[in-house]
Amino acid sequence: MILITTEEIAVYVKKEIIRELFTNVKGFNHCGVIDLWISGKTLDRYISKVSQYFLNETKEQLAEVYNNGLKNGHTLFIRKSEYEKILNNYLSEKYNVEQKCLEMVSFKNSSLKQKKEIQLDYISKLEWTKTIKAEYMLYDAMDKEKNTYKVYNDTGTKRKYPFKYNKMNIKLSDLDYTINELIECIERTYPIVSKKTSSKERKKKRKEETKKKNQKKVTPSNKIYEESLALNMLGVKYRLNMDSMIDCVKYTQKQCKYNRINNCLRSDKACYPYHKECILNNKFMAKVMITSQEKNKIAKKEIIKEIKTVGSNVPSSKPKLHKIGVKDFIIRGNVFRCMHKLHQIQNVDAEVKVSLNNGEDKLFQISAGYCQQCNVYFIMESTYQELKRKGIILCRITDSKTYAKGGFMNGSKLAQESILMQYGYNVSQTVGLSARQRQKILAVMIDNKVLSKSEIISYLDFFIRQHGSRNNMGIAISKWEDDREFVEHYKSGEYTKFGVNAIYRR
Repeated sequence: MILITTEEIAVYVKKEIIRELFTNVKGFNHCGVIDLWISGKTLDRYISKVSQYFLNETKEQLAEVYNNGLKNGHTLFIRKSEYEKILNNYLSEKYNVEQKCLEMVSFKNSSLKQKKEIQLDYISKLEWTKTIKAEYMLYDAMDKEKNTYKVYNDTGTKRKYPFKYNKMNIKLSDLDYTINELIECIERTYPIVSKKTSSKERKKKRKEETKKKNQKKVTPSNKIYEESLALNMLGVKYRLNMDSMIDCVKYTQKQCKYNRINNCLRSDKACYPYHKECILNNKFMAKVMITSQEKNKIAKKEIIKEIKTVGSNVPSSKPKLHKIGVKDFIIRGNVFRCMHKLHQIQNVDAEVKVSLNNGEDKLFQISAGYCQQCNVYFIMESTYQELKRKGIILCRITDSKTYAKGGFMNGSKLAQESILMQYGYNVSQTVGLSARQRQKILAVMIDNKVLSKSEIISYLDFFIRQHGSRNNMGIAISKWEDDREFVEHYKSGEYTKFGVNAIYRR
């Protein structure tokens, strides 16, 4: 007499159920029998009573796994794993045995981790690259999580592991599809074909890349020097225009063994011989001084010629001092450059009047640039800031950006900004002009007939109307109203004689 334990019976029943229900069905996307039964398909095979009992008693649980799988895109392997858990619970309760003995029997021993994301639906959504080699074709891709996929299609010897997922080898027997089906799926994504280059081509490419790395970037020859503040300042100091200064730069570069296409091999920067760090800075400065002396000699010869021809008195050896009047225009910036490229900028000594903070007017001598055709003066931003700290500059001033926009002709018109602002008039708290300073500017404009009283009042009325509805402009509007009342009662020349001693606001 042979005795059989309940554990052995439970294991035997599980084996039979797995054999009957967990097998794949051809012609139905290789789906399991359980999936067919749940979806209501007719089964063309015999199913034992133990399998029928299992299906009927766990129908709701199996259907839930099936529907969740379709909804979340679970693979067949994952669904089968969930079905097996339901089967283990069912047999454990039915035969009153522990699940440990049942877990020894499984439908497949493949790793879930290897098969999680390598199904055809997921593979068809990846961007594949196809590399054609002599012995095989290689398909590779990478998903958003940076997982790598490699598929080998051998034309010669068959590989044991044609599929690699994150460097893990996967056997053909572990897949729910054949290798041919996998390749067909990849080919339908129209993979990018990568030609395998020869060793000679690869060496040539590496040489070209190395050559490019070693090459220095070419720096534009004249532009960097024209925009250089240091070079401009040297030109002003030695009374040389920018073309002469650039000639001195190029002369020095020719003698330097470290210069390569306007770049310094020592510092790995652009070549600046006018910087003190340059090893040929002394030679550059010597060339500048020699050029300056030569230019002055030529100028003296021309003057002597003119004296002999005309018979006039010999002019002073000192250069002409330009007096910048109230109606003259000054452009402040970091480069002396006329908006008309063909115009020559002369380096001159100029005199400009500044209203000091104590109310007095004083003349200051400055270095400037002058365009004779446009009748416009140019000063450095640093010079402007120095004069501004002393007081109010009594002439029209604008910045280089506004000047370059256009709307300016022969120093007479600049529509981009208010003429009051050009003379330094401003009610901003940031600028911080006092009432005396603001009204001094307006008085100077009236006395010099830059604008009439009615024109200034019209400007101030416009400012008040434009900003009257804004709550944060109360202080500014109050200043405009005070200044308007001052202009209304002002008599020409009164300011310079007596100053502003009365407050006209009522």
